Amino acid sequence: MVGGGRDLGAAVARRLATDGATLLLVGRDTRSLEGVQAQLDGSGHDHLAADLTDPADLARLCAHLHRVAPVDVVVTGLRVREPWARLEHTGAEALADALADNVAYLADVIRAVLPGQRQAGFGRWVVLSSAVAALGGEGQGAYVAQKAALEGLVRTLALEEGRHGITANVVAPGFVETDATRTAYPPEVVHTLGAANALGRAVRPAEVAHAVALLVHPDAGAITGTTLPVTGGTELGWAIGAAVRGARRTAGGGRPDDGEEDRAGAR
Repeated sequence: MVGGGRDLGAAVARRLATDGATLLLVGRDTRSLEGVQAQLDGSGHDHLAADLTDPADLARLCAHLHRVAPVDVVVTGLRVREPWARLEHTGAEALADALADNVAYLADVIRAVLPGQRQAGFGRWVVLSSAVAALGGEGQGAYVAQKAALEGLVRTLALEEGRHGITANVVAPGFVETDATRTAYPPEVVHTLGAANALGRAVRPAEVAHAVALLVHPDAGAITGTTLPVTGGTELGWAIGAAVRGARRTAGGGRPDDGEEDRAGAR
């Protein structure tokens, strides 16, 4: 479980452990990983503190994966902070860095894990993306680009490996209320974002974890190459919401600061 040290990743890890999985938690913060590991049902779990944008750390993870092969299930929610800015203020270098930091690691992990899965005739891959990969997000060009790139890789992996019993899917949450989102946004913004879907509330981490658990189940072998939205129906009203925000800015005679209101999109 890449990105299993906090918030959404931790919720997924707890659910998979409850379902009987033995987990390797991967993340940058040792203390967070240890805290989540202590909460997991069952035994045999482990953690590996690693920054997967660091070639040495990535190589260390891949060497570990080779040693413990076969790895039946890979779930990754890696996210390295990307620049928040409108496209007119997003430089090519910043965009390239966002893609390199959030996408490139997956190629090495695939090479490390696939041989064992092929030999076993079974594998499950789930990448945590975001609703904005399909919807777009103001001020989130780099974030949208890296999530869309991951989704394309997952579909290709599904096509290439399906005949080996290996599936690959994406779970795309909308706005999920977590400790991180409550810290990042004022309470009124959390409420507004949570209400901007058909349910009228934010998605809960356990609901995203349930979707992941569904896709990694042995009986989910016919579900592959798809993106499962866990949004509460955000996409049903996204265009209208964007139009309303645009109208408000026009009426106000200006645009929001790139670092503030532009962040108020589905994540």
